[in-house]
Parts: sequence; C-alpha cells; structure tokens
Amino acid sequence: MSVEITFDERLFDETRKAVERHINQLNRPECRKELIEAANQGVVNALRRHFAERQKEQPKSTGFPWFGQAYPKRYFWHGSRGNSLSDKIRKSSFPSRMEGWVGIDSPALKHKLAVNPPPITPKGGRRYLAIPANPNAAEWEKEPRNFPAELAFRYRPTPDGHWLPCLVAESNYKKVNGRLASSGKGGKSGEQTVVYWLVHQVRTKRDPNALPTEEVMKDSATSAVASVVRRLVISTGTTTPT
Repeated sequence: MSVEITFDERLFDETRKAVERHINQLNRPECRKELIEAANQGVVNALRRHFAERQKEQPKSTGFPWFGQAYPKRYFWHGSRGNSLSDKIRKSSFPSRMEGWVGIDSPALKHKLAVNPPPITPKGGRRYLAIPANPNAAEWEKEPRNFPAELAFRYRPTPDGHWLPCLVAESNYKKVNGRLASSGKGGKSGEQTVVYWLVHQVRTKRDPNALPTEEVMKDSATSAVASVVRRLVISTGTTTPT
C-alpha cells in the first residue's frame, strides 16, 4: 500500500512569510523591550517565591541563639515591612542590547552567599554585637537602646553554661496590639530576663540555598517570555491559502 502526499508550495511560501512577519514583529523595539521586561519579571517572581518559602522555615535550633539562628530576624526573607529581601529586588532592561538586569542590594545576602563568610563585627565604634535572646527581642525592629524596657549590662550564664555579657530587662514589657510596650515594674512580664546577648564577633556558614537555583530562575524567565511571544504572535495573525 502506498500513500501519496502532495505538498502545496503556496502553503510553504505563506508559512515562511508568516514566520518572517512574526520575527520582524518581535524585533521591533517596543516588542524587544516587552520581552526583556517579561524575562526580568520571571526572574523576580522566582526570587520572591523562593524568599517566601524561606521565610516559612522553622528556627534551626532551640539552644543558644547563635547570631539569630534560634530566633531569625523578622521578615528578613519576605514580608510586608519594606525591608525584606523580596522588597529589595530591583530590575532594569536594555532593549538595544537585548539584555536585562535583576539585582538585590543586600550586604546580608552577599554575606550569606560568600564561600567563606568573614566574621561579623560591631560597627560605628561599638564594642559588642547584640544578639536577640528571646522571640520578643527578635521581633523588635529598632535598635536595642530603643527596646521598651530598662536594659542593664550584666553577666549571665547561657543555656550552654558559659557566662557572657548581656542586656537584662530591669523593667517589664508586654505586647499591646501585637507590639511590644513597657509595662513598668512590679509584674512578671520580662523583668530580669536576658533580652540580648553581647558578643565581640560572630561567624556564620555559607547558605547554599540563599537564592533559587539558576535553572529555576531560567525556567521562570522562559515561561514569562513564552507567554508574551504567544500573545504577540496571536495579535499579528496568520493567513494560509485555501
């Protein structure tokens, strides 16, 4: 049994012309800009999804809080306060070079990505780094000196049995409408508890999961670009001979 197939050259010619029209359409400056911006947004979306998942992670330990591992900084990865990594993502497009740029201005993220992170030391002439010693201190987003309780310099044993300098609450504090506030003396809400441990420096390990993988970001960018291409192709339209 044989099957005869006849290829209509007119169809080939019209298909070639349609492809050329689409290519010419995509090469227009406004289309190039739209494609680059779509790729940028795809990368941004991948980053924000990743940071949102990181924010949901549970504390890594329940022991002595080594530089926020027991009590992570509130909204460090993702949140609504304007200071999270998700909020610091920036992007730019360069249509003439068919290039896009996505960046995150965060020394903390750069430190997490370093192969051998250098020790973190006090800045501004300070002697100590203040490490949150409880969840309330970790939630406090201002300087320790503004903490809503009278803090005094003391030495106290850590849960590991080592004596360290620290800031101890000399008055009580409580939460009012979800925010910390002073509650004066004579109560049982925080008085004489360690609020911050004081250390001269801390060392952290590289965080290999600080960013999504290159493959994840590339897939997200490709998907976003493909959606724009489909829309532009449909808007251009095609014709075939009858």
